[in-house]
Order: sequence, then structure tokens, then C-alpha cells
Amino acid sequence: MLSARRVTPGEPHPNDFTDLAEVAARLVAFERRYEQAAAPFEWKFTRHDLALLMKKLADKPDYQAAA
Repeated sequence: MLSARRVTPGEPHPNDFTDLAEVAARLVAFERRYEQAAAPFEWKFTRHDLALLMKKLADKPDYQAAA
């Protein structure tokens, strides 16, 4: 769950980076943490489900106007 944090003007923010090397280091650290926590999942959306969704969307007037 994400939590909001009040940021005070002038206070360093977690997304402030001093240089590109720091960005790269944080991305690599995130990648390593994510690889340890990630777990495979079972995909349940079938081609039939997609066809039904596409038909449902095609029948909507606002969708037809956008196409």
C-alpha cells in the first residue's frame, strides 16, 4: 500500500537525484529487490474473453466516434 508523505519546500525528495550514476544505482537496486520478490502468476484472460471485450467496446457509441 502506498502512503502519502508531506513534502516540505526545500526538503530533499526521494526522487531527487544528484547525477545519472545515482539513478542507475537506484534502478539496479530496485531490479535486485524486485527479482527476489517477483512471483509468476496464472493468466486467465483468454482469446474468447478478448473477443467479447472488443465486441462490447465496438458497440459503444463513444468508442465508435474515437475510431
